[in-house]
Amino acid sequence: MAATKYIRVLVTFTQSDHQIEEIAGAVITGMTSNKNYPNAPVDLADVEGALTVFTAAIATQVCTTRIHRSVTSP
Repeated sequence: MAATKYIRVLVTFTQSDHQIEEIAGAVITGMTSNKNYPNAPVDLADVEGALTVFTAAIATQVCTTRIHRSVTSP
């Protein structure tokens, strides 16, 4: 029987959304074709996809906030 693989996930961040985007981008860049990590614990394509979704969610939030402010401002 194969051993269960556990991955620790940080769910509380003290960084801004922009800083998290930069860190994730740096991780993707640093691990892509990196010979020190031949078998990454997660698929980098999945990480890139998650970063794309995260970035889109931030853009949507900013856009929605601007629309809300323009509608509610006198």
